[in-house]
Amino acid sequence: MGRAAKPVLFTAILFAFFLLGLEGLVRATHLFGGRLSAADPHPVLAYRFAPGAAYWKLEENAHPVAGRYNAHGWRDRERTLEKPADTYRVAVLGDSQVEAANIELDSTFCAIAERALNRSGPGRYEILNFGRSGFTQTEELWLLENEVLHYSPDAVVVMFVPANDIADVRRETAPEHIRPFYVVGPDGGLELDTSFRLTRSYRMKRLINPLKRRSVLVSLVLQRYNAYSNARKKPPPMSGEDVDPEISGPLTLNTDHPDPRYEESFQHNRRLLGRIFQVCRDHGVAPALVSCNWFYRAPKLERLRGIDPSFDSLRQEGRLRALADSLEVPFIGLQEQFERHHADTGEALSWTHWNYAGQAFVAERLEELVRGMQADGLPRGGLESPRAVPGGS
Repeated sequence: MGRAAKPVLFTAILFAFFLLGLEGLVRATHLFGGRLSAADPHPVLAYRFAPGAAYWKLEENAHPVAGRYNAHGWRDRERTLEKPADTYRVAVLGDSQVEAANIELDSTFCAIAERALNRSGPGRYEILNFGRSGFTQTEELWLLENEVLHYSPDAVVVMFVPANDIADVRRETAPEHIRPFYVVGPDGGLELDTSFRLTRSYRMKRLINPLKRRSVLVSLVLQRYNAYSNARKKPPPMSGEDVDPEISGPLTLNTDHPDPRYEESFQHNRRLLGRIFQVCRDHGVAPALVSCNWFYRAPKLERLRGIDPSFDSLRQEGRLRALADSLEVPFIGLQEQFERHHADTGEALSWTHWNYAGQAFVAERLEELVRGMQADGLPRGGLESPRAVPGGS
């Protein structure tokens, strides 16, 4: 080896040891919020959580939240595919509100509602959490047909998030296109478009993913880049109220001047919800719809009305209630209930996502919903065998 090459080699070795030391430090301390990625690319859902993978989050909460995804890749306690005897099983579909990544698992609304139902009986209940950040009715419909029905649920509850679900459900309004979309085919039917798999971005994600799963430094750099990119593209937070929003995007649907692009997206939501409810009933499963809140504190609502006097915070919730009523689907509107609760108590129920008080509040409504569905004699569905699901994977 030449004399000139030795310093270069020595520097490279030192740098390698530095990186290894930094990797170990960040793994041990979560410095800068660093954590290993727990996600794997998926050819339909774009990504999903790896079964049994560890997670660690420090975002909205004042302290880290850590744990592991279950053996099926969901943020839930371990579940058997086969439904236990004498059990009423409810599958909850939704996005990051349902995943509730910034709350300890036992403090999520699904877990609280399950415990409350089992304390008072009769019978046994399971509330299965099928939430993942970024889901819309597109992913929920596919998931219902290809996975959720394998668990033989008696009921399916769809948690509709007005901001994200409306924006993300169509390519024309979605800020992120590495995701599936249902489109209306020539015959009026729904056709699944997963062409994102052919994009350079998705191919790069697949290529880099093994490094993200093994190196906390690589994962940290990509987390920061994605957070910056998403912050520039996303609509205002669905329930966080620390910013002064303009009335734009899906929020215009609460005014007399709706943006036509988002109105079309909302009509597509309705189309997909109708399909979800029909699939449930075709398999003897009782569907229900919950419309989640957006802004609910009086000062924020007054500012929005000041921007546009026609702003009505309950307008979208009313349209969803009318849809549910027309399809004879049980409905809960959280926007009105959050507004009323805050007006009566002044209690904040959210950071950006629901906080501990918000989780408990929503859990009470979910418990009431499940009991009401049973009292109304809605079908205790479930399939004779997981293998009976058509089109399942």
